[in-house]
Amino acid sequence: MITLVQGILQNGMRRLYRHQSLDERRVPFKGRAPQIRRNPSKPIRIGWTMTAAVDMFTKYLWTFHLEDGSLTAENCKSLPYKMRGQQVVQQVEDALRMSRYNKGICLYIDRLYSSVALARKITELGCYMTGTIDKNRGVPSIASISSKKPTTACPRGTIKVAFCGNMHVWGFMDNSSCHIIDTFLGGKTESRDSKLRDGTMKSFTFPCAKFLFNSFMGGCDQVDQMTANRKGWCTTTMNIITKKWTIRLGFDAMFDLIHGNCWAIARMLDPRLENHTKWILAAADSFLRGTHAGIQCQRRTRNSVDFPVTPSKRICQVHRLSSPHNPEHMSVKINQTMGRSRGKNCAWCLILKSKGQLNGRVGETVLGCATCREYLHDGKCHIDYHRSLENDPQSVVVHRRKILSVTDGRTKLGQAVRGMVSVREISMDT
Repeated sequence: MITLVQGILQNGMRRLYRHQSLDERRVPFKGRAPQIRRNPSKPIRIGWTMTAAVDMFTKYLWTFHLEDGSLTAENCKSLPYKMRGQQVVQQVEDALRMSRYNKGICLYIDRLYSSVALARKITELGCYMTGTIDKNRGVPSIASISSKKPTTACPRGTIKVAFCGNMHVWGFMDNSSCHIIDTFLGGKTESRDSKLRDGTMKSFTFPCAKFLFNSFMGGCDQVDQMTANRKGWCTTTMNIITKKWTIRLGFDAMFDLIHGNCWAIARMLDPRLENHTKWILAAADSFLRGTHAGIQCQRRTRNSVDFPVTPSKRICQVHRLSSPHNPEHMSVKINQTMGRSRGKNCAWCLILKSKGQLNGRVGETVLGCATCREYLHDGKCHIDYHRSLENDPQSVVVHRRKILSVTDGRTKLGQAVRGMVSVREISMDT
């Protein structure tokens, strides 16, 4: 499913524009699942991590790489840019594979992935790279800023540079020290006025790569803001409460990507679209009514769900049990009358348990007989229960009353512990 969605996203954007933002995204999930990452410093502390690339002109998320365990520190040990850099290289190779016009794109990468070795590799692939970089990722000593804050020896406005060909590594001091690697603009600098602490204005010279990075970095953050209902966006995140990681990752997370890209394409085709909420409601209404591209939607209610013929239903037909006693899905048939939609203990297993003929735990089921209002396992339990009901109904009724009295006593005992029913009332009932 994830591979299918990734192919759809890549095929939907045949032509990439110049500026591409590459960053990581998080898919929240707290259950048991493979490749779960825990990072207390992130807003989403527990979940999956994926590396995504966003076109900054259209905000189209055209490719992503999910950490599936295929890239590890061991198999990337021989690479100078290590495992994180290999994820970026795969994104660039995907971009070049999409179309022959995509050479020359500029990737904006933060310091989590960037390094001097990665910049060389991206240059070999025919693309550019601009991003912040840590000092231990290959920054030369002549471009390194030692102090973290402005000092007398290194005041604000200090700038250092080291270059090799078209690759420039900048180190400069603003409100704090920063290092940037750039293969796109070269050695261009720009002077801008900045306000000091005393309120006066002073002109400082910084590399143009700094302003370019601030302008085009953050595409993944804008996509996250759209799906998370922030800054005026209408949320598209479904946030399914489930314990199955396949549903959370394969459906919910992929739906976010597809729905966000649909909005990006709609804005690209019609720039007059401004209200995200109205567009989502109109798109949902179009799909529900089946008016989009001739799609005929078949709407089904809970009472009209057709379940397949179960084994016990076939046995009922062979043994000619009355048709109202056929097995049905209890959450559909008696949800409104009994007020339950989840599985309960099998009635026949409880009877066998009370007779001492069943060892172990009594299983739960969502199937049963809506006529008898009993939950019954599909197959032998369903047949044996109705046969006993026809041959010896008094025995079935007695054992069911015994089971219900014990269950009711346990319920009242729990209520007494919470102070809801007096212990005297329990003793009188028993």
